[in-house]
Amino acid sequence: MGAGFSGLFSGLFKKKAKKSTKVAPSASSAKKKDAAAKLAAKTAADSAAAAAAATAAAEEAAERSTKKQKKNPPVNVEDLRSILALYDSTDGGHWEKRGGWRTPLPVPQWFGLQVNASRIVELALGNNSLKGLLPAAIGSLPGLVKLGLNENAIRGKLPDTLLQLKVSR
Repeated sequence: MGAGFSGLFSGLFKKKAKKSTKVAPSASSAKKKDAAAKLAAKTAADSAAAAAAATAAAEEAAERSTKKQKKNPPVNVEDLRSILALYDSTDGGHWEKRGGWRTPLPVPQWFGLQVNASRIVELALGNNSLKGLLPAAIGSLPGLVKLGLNENAIRGKLPDTLLQLKVSR
């Protein structure tokens, strides 16, 4: 009984031999590999093209930024304070043309201003409904070459600081 009993268990625990399942590659398998290789090549080409396009776009953006900085150079802080004093003292909110003034637009884009090397060189605000007194700060524009305030309702005397500006010819 002992031998039969152990024989019973030994038969249960014997490892089964694995069958070989190697299959010769079929034509559809080769087509799948070819398609995968083509897809990988296309993906690599697309990635390279995308990288080249991104580089070109970045270079173009940098060039636009440089041109924009040249077109809209930063303005000297003291000059900015002076023109804002003019705006406030002459009822700027009611000027006929006030495009850009006291907005996020770059100062060189504000109506009636010309900027050169970060200094305000021209204020052309003639016939624009300015009302009030000229602030003393208007004379704190050392780069000012042209001041056009004709045909407005400006009253009072000219600030001494304005009279101290150099006259260019």
